This record gives sequence, C-alpha cells and structure tokens, in this order.
Amino acid sequence: MRSVLVGSQKGGVGKTSLVAALGALAARPQPGRRVLLIDGDQQSNLSKRNFGMPGDGGRDLYSTIVLGEPLQPIRDVRPGLDVVSGGPALAMVAGAAANAAAAGLDMASHLHTALDQVNSLGEYALALIDLGPGDVALLDAVLAAVDYVVAPHREDEADLDGVELLIKRILRARRDTNPTLTFLGTVAFARDPRATARNASLDAAVRELLRGSGVEPFIAAIRYSPAVARDARALALTPQELIAEAEKATSARISMLRRRRTRGQQTEPGRRLGPPLDDENTLWARPEASDALARDYLNVLGELLERIAVAEQVNATATGASAG
Repeated sequence: MRSVLVGSQKGGVGKTSLVAALGALAARPQPGRRVLLIDGDQQSNLSKRNFGMPGDGGRDLYSTIVLGEPLQPIRDVRPGLDVVSGGPALAMVAGAAANAAAAGLDMASHLHTALDQVNSLGEYALALIDLGPGDVALLDAVLAAVDYVVAPHREDEADLDGVELLIKRILRARRDTNPTLTFLGTVAFARDPRATARNASLDAAVRELLRGSGVEPFIAAIRYSPAVARDARALALTPQELIAEAEKATSARISMLRRRRTRGQQTEPGRRLGPPLDDENTLWARPEASDALARDYLNVLGELLERIAVAEQVNATATGASAG
C-alpha cells in the first residue's frame, strides 16, 4: 500500500476534492485493489460532503492517533473504496500532542502502526489522506507515517506560502522521523485553461519555489469548473459520477422546454435555461463540463502513479547501491 498525503498549510486549495476524485478513480473494482481514504479534517468535508457519509465525528481516527487503536474504515462507500471519517473530535489531537511526552504517547508511531496493520491485510493498493490546514500536530504525525506528499495550490500567492510551509514540515520530518518521505510535487487546482500567460507566470513562480529540490510541478492540472464543484458537493458525487447525472439532467431540461412549448409557454428573453425549478436535486453543470473535469483528475492520477513508480525505482537503486 502506498500512502499519500494531499496537503497544504492553507485551506481552500483543493485538497479534499483531489482526495475524493482520485480515490474514486483509483478504486475501480479489481481483486486485491481497494483504496483507503482518511478524512483528517475537523470539518469532515471529505466524508460528509463528497461522499454523503456522516461518520462518527472523527472519534475512531482520534482513538487511532492518540490511543493507538486500529483504524476502523467504513467499507464500500463506493465499490472498492473505504473511508475513515473525520470530524470535530480531531480538534482534541492538538491538546493531546501538547501533553504527549508526559503521557507517554507517540502519535506518529500510533498512526504508522495503524497504517502497517491495514497494509498487512493485503487489500489496499493506495491510501490517500486529507488534513485540515491548521492541524500542525496532526500534520507532523501524518508526515512521520506516510510514504509520499502532494501539494495542491490555486493562483493566490498565499497558496504558494502554504506549499512553502508544508515543504518545511516535510524537511523536518525527513530529518527527525521519516527519512524516506518523498515529496512528489505540486498540482495546480482551479486553473483556467484559457489563461495561458497567467498560467505560465504561475508555473514559473512554482518552479522558483521548488528550485533546487529536484521536484517538478505536475504537468496535469485541474481546471476551474464551479458548476461541477457545486453539483458534486450538493449531491455527494464525484465528477466522474456526475457525467451520467448531468446527461439525465440535460434530458430533463429538454423535456421541460418541449412541454413549455407545447403549452404555449415561453422562456423569458435573455434568460439562460437552468435546472427545472420543481426538482430539488438539480444540476447546473453540463455533461461535457463534468467529463472534462473527470479527465483532468484521471490525468493527475496517472501522473501521481507514474511519479510513485519512479520514486520507488530510485529508492530501490539507491538501496541496492548502498547494500553493494
């Protein structure tokens, strides 16, 4: 099992959306290839909003991190996809961390052991972890336990500050607790594909931030698609799941127009046709928008797996050379 933190020390950069979409794509059912998602955020948006799963308020995950209890995933939130839910109980992790030494608690070791136990089951190929931006104690525990880190960002310079702060925590973890921890790169989130000059400027700023690290930003990026994002959270669906739903919604709109025309009703001049007003589960995104965003996530997943494969090859070569 490869464990990956999708992290930043700034909120609103796409961490949760990436974990949800990549996890659902990677979990396409195959024997022995399940995916585990860990919602380490007090707001539990991954559990509650992206998958419509209230969960236990983060109590099980708190018990794992602080008390050393085994992880308790909720099985088959989607076929082949299990989720450990987050919630407000995780706010107590910081308090436990402040007294960890006196109480004899090793939260990093607890999480590392729990991931090893899950890995020993042989079911999971990938674990993706989502954290809130301000939980430094939890972040340090996760960095001590995972294999890889990916950092999403938007265009805001404050987003790059969040990446920079995360890199500093990664370097600290490599020095103190997890020498094999690997930073795989940054992913541009909510990018406008038409803003070529602005995108080039942002890419240059990211490369400058990463200069000397040997790490490159991802080539694949996630486009700005607010209608899909709104629909996904409202209906607890991933972008790829929205494609079929959007096609059905489009058919419903066309049928409604035809009924209006048959009855002699007209749409107001200049008004764009939105979802039917009598349908509480309406969709704003068109099928092609959901499809385009789903393809972006698929490209990011492919590049993520390629970078993991390259990192493993480099590590294996280094290990062999050291042994020789």
